Amino acid sequence: MRKYLCEVCIALCGRPKSRWGYMRIPNSCQFKFSLCLNITGCYEMRDGGLKMEEKYIKWVQQEKQWMAKYRNKVLKKVIFVVLPMTAFILGLLFGGMSLINGAPIQEAAGVIAAGLFFGAFIIGCYILILLPGLSGGRMVRGINKAVKLMGLNDSEKEQLGGEMLDAAGKSDSQMDFEMVGPKVNHTPASVIVTAHYAYMRGGSPLVNLVRFADVERIETSEESKTATQSGAKVKTTYHFILHCIGFYHRSGAERGVADSELPDQAMGFFSEEIRNRAYQMIQNKFDCASCRLADEGGDRQYNCLG
Repeated sequence: MRKYLCEVCIALCGRPKSRWGYMRIPNSCQFKFSLCLNITGCYEMRDGGLKMEEKYIKWVQQEKQWMAKYRNKVLKKVIFVVLPMTAFILGLLFGGMSLINGAPIQEAAGVIAAGLFFGAFIIGCYILILLPGLSGGRMVRGINKAVKLMGLNDSEKEQLGGEMLDAAGKSDSQMDFEMVGPKVNHTPASVIVTAHYAYMRGGSPLVNLVRFADVERIETSEESKTATQSGAKVKTTYHFILHCIGFYHRSGAERGVADSELPDQAMGFFSEEIRNRAYQMIQNKFDCASCRLADEGGDRQYNCLG
């Protein structure tokens, strides 16, 4: 069977010099993978390598696929709707200007063709600029950056991956919605809540991962925001309310940080209704997580909501 290097390995560690056979991953990379033997994710370890937890890898691949679906949706809209419309409008504009200036029909036809080509060129450049922000590698890097900041070890990564996989698609754990607001137009997003984590994808930042063990309390708030969108000749300013869920870490409470201080982490929503639904999901799971912490010997008391 032909062997190939897993795309997750490449995203995390870079592409090794050799392509076939077992690869030597740079020592600077904490993730030392061996080859992926089939597309479903069967991994073998090289002697002395660091084992990457299977559930964590599977979850990362699942998130990468989610990003790929969104990218394909955007590209289809750009290629089949925006591109023809832009080329058609520019072609008509160039041709109309040519006829108004008294150009013969044959020359006007050439100008129209040039307008079509120019429109296609503009959209092509737009696609090239758009693609890096929609890549699966960006999602992988965001997840691993969040995991690194929390300092999760291999067993905790396994727990994280397992919980996220178990929560996927469950109505009491996952809420899918669309971001509709300034500079976003029906962008897909999700909030996934497990026994120990709250996770939002598709917002800003793209990956927003919170560990309940780090959190002292969760509160909602509203912030007045301003966004500016520039057109060809007009600059439009939007004033809107961002509905937030704020996570206040224990470290802040231990330092005696005032309640008026900004939260350590936050999730933002354009819709108050969606924010409230997400908050209720997160708060219920957080209360249960706090119950478990209290049972394990914590000095605080909580009421578990189920």
